[in-house]
Amino acid sequence: MKKSFFALIFFLAISSVTVAQIVHEEGSIKMLSGESLNGVLDYSDDISYNIFLTDSTGIGRPVPLVKISYVMMEDGSKFVPFKIKFRSDSSFVLLKAIIESDKISLYTSEITVYGGFFVYKDNKLFKLENSLKVFKGDKRNYNNWGNEYIGILHILMEDRPDLSQKINKTRFLLKDIIKLILKYDQGLVSYYRDPWIKKESNWLAFGRFSNYSLFLGVPNIKPSLGYSVGFQLYGQKNSRSSIKVDFNYSEFYQPDDDFQFFNTEFWFQFEFVRLRKYIFYLNTNIINIGYVRFLRSENDIKDGIYIVPRLSSGLGIEYRPNSRFSMFAELNNLFAIRYIPTNFSFGFKYDFGSVKGW
Repeated sequence: MKKSFFALIFFLAISSVTVAQIVHEEGSIKMLSGESLNGVLDYSDDISYNIFLTDSTGIGRPVPLVKISYVMMEDGSKFVPFKIKFRSDSSFVLLKAIIESDKISLYTSEITVYGGFFVYKDNKLFKLENSLKVFKGDKRNYNNWGNEYIGILHILMEDRPDLSQKINKTRFLLKDIIKLILKYDQGLVSYYRDPWIKKESNWLAFGRFSNYSLFLGVPNIKPSLGYSVGFQLYGQKNSRSSIKVDFNYSEFYQPDDDFQFFNTEFWFQFEFVRLRKYIFYLNTNIINIGYVRFLRSENDIKDGIYIVPRLSSGLGIEYRPNSRFSMFAELNNLFAIRYIPTNFSFGFKYDFGSVKGW
């Protein structure tokens, strides 16, 4: 359970800043050649060198970032490709424009490995960083933030000594950096997009069949099956994280107890690889609340309503053959792989969100 708990905390932490950027949204690609390509766009962080374009005839094709000037979405969001160096490699990545100006521009990256804020001045891109350094003492460790971004901003804005104190007080937060750069640009802004405009949420319905190998770590002595229907909610349509709630009927056959479970299950899903038609995800059952009816018990346990904390993590793969329907298969318990094949689920989903193309 400890491993599952730390896995949940880790994915909760990174999911708040990780999205796939563009998912089945109408937009226009402005090519370096001057040509404009219109249609429905998909962009996945996991294949960051292409945008997938579906035109009005339904024909889809990848468009390399290296040939793109910028991308303008129907909702006004703008994305610009930049070549970014990470460790020993360089690759083109789509950055989201927040401020564009002839003086200093601001972009953000929603890809975890490149994540952060980028400023563009004099045809050069600079990453703003605030690295964490840990110093080990005899009795405890001490953390210190590097604040490298403060030095970079001082250098880029050295022609504005009046902003020196404001730079020193700027926190490593998007709202603080936006205020500073708008102050520096002095109204000479060609593009500004409020990053806090409410994004469209999305929800799906699903049905699932499960075969359980364990219950609270104890192996079942014969096939124990479950049947579920439920819904899945994304706070943003292009988010990698979601909450799932299902209504489940299960039967468990344990060495000392046989029982039926009528319960509501709460899940957290994090998609660590998201492609156009395939999703690979971590699935964590957080808690179950329901009514238990014992068919046989050697422990003198009575029927009743029980709350069962789980923090049980599994892995899943989802395949979307079209814009509405998908099918999925899951390994129920990541730390009980040895119990395969009695440790799996499979099911189907229907997407109720707005879909403008595929």
